[in-house]
Amino acid sequence: MKIQPNAFHQGAYPAVFAGWQKKWGSAPTDAELQIMHALCSAPGSKHAFACAMMLRDGGAHDFDHIHPATQLIKFVNGVPQVLHNYRDNIVRAGWFTRTSNGKNHSALTLTDKGAAELKRRLGVNNTVDSRAKARSDKHAASMAAARKATRDAAKAKAKATRAKRKASLPAAPVSEPVDVAPVVPVDVTTADTAQVE
Repeated sequence: MKIQPNAFHQGAYPAVFAGWQKKWGSAPTDAELQIMHALCSAPGSKHAFACAMMLRDGGAHDFDHIHPATQLIKFVNGVPQVLHNYRDNIVRAGWFTRTSNGKNHSALTLTDKGAAELKRRLGVNNTVDSRAKARSDKHAASMAAARKATRDAAKAKAKATRAKRKASLPAAPVSEPVDVAPVVPVDVTTADTAQVE
């Protein structure tokens, strides 16, 4: 599954979206991930992604959806992680309500209190987004500058190598003009008769 262009929040999970399977349902949207990054946990965390999956229409099942998807973020061997801590914290805070349509299934719904908190967190300078995006942009700019410096250094080295090779080649020998004796025409008929006699 491809990450949408300019989807900053989905961009924090490239391995998950690259390995997304249809049986897990629809992938969390950038808006759902933004909500969880603002209210639940930092971008790139398993907890934020798991809660965003629970925020989808129909929610998510712990072992059929959430566990295999979050294993793509960081593989943990052994007993499957259920990632309930942060989910329980945001429900206790009153920002979300949790419904379940079966064992190990959760669906989250944003409450009015949660919407107000989200608006507050995103409204004031858009702090969560702006800080993370600024770090991301700064990192991208430094990586681009490093790649350009590497390319420029390689070009300069290649140019210096070519100049050194050119200087080390022996100069082509210059030949001096040679004086050639003038050619005297010979009468062929006279030469033939002289041999016969």
